[in-house]
Amino acid sequence: MTYEIVGLDKLNRPGQLIIANHPTLVDIVFLISRVKQASCIVKAKLWHNPFMRGPIINAGYISNGDPEQMIDDCVAWLRSGGSMIIFPEGTRSIPGKSYRFQRGAAAIALQANALVTPVTLTCHPSTLTKAERWYQIPESRFHLTMHVGDDIALDKFADISPKSIGVRRFTQYQQDYFTQQRELYKRDGK
Repeated sequence: MTYEIVGLDKLNRPGQLIIANHPTLVDIVFLISRVKQASCIVKAKLWHNPFMRGPIINAGYISNGDPEQMIDDCVAWLRSGGSMIIFPEGTRSIPGKSYRFQRGAAAIALQANALVTPVTLTCHPSTLTKAERWYQIPESRFHLTMHVGDDIALDKFADISPKSIGVRRFTQYQQDYFTQQRELYKRDGK
């Protein structure tokens, strides 16, 4: 693989919530390797996998098994100055399909009043997506690009009452943002 990072200097700040799209299995490894002391949310079923359980627990990652507990744990981690990486879709993107974001990232961001930084990831040619088997290797080396965007101001979402409406609007904002970024990078060929 080859890779390119744009805006790396915007990462690694205390209490930072990094939200990213999730086009390939490789992106989490790539992203988490660039963020010191980052935590992330892991599917509950992986906590029962004998090969994954130990590393997940030792890394201090957070389970999505109980949504309320997950939000509380993420908020506590961010408020303590930790960095958090979340894929708002909850799983890898399906190439050619519209994004469908979950509300968890928005709820965590607003409850923690976190510093929210979007990261757009692209991978060409496509590999290790939900639409391909792990053994389907592209004919050429793939190129992963990480674009770190500007922080997202939460003011206009935090002031909405009831809070559930603010969470929904921030979720929609994230979904629109990443849709626009995908179209931009597709058009630019990056």
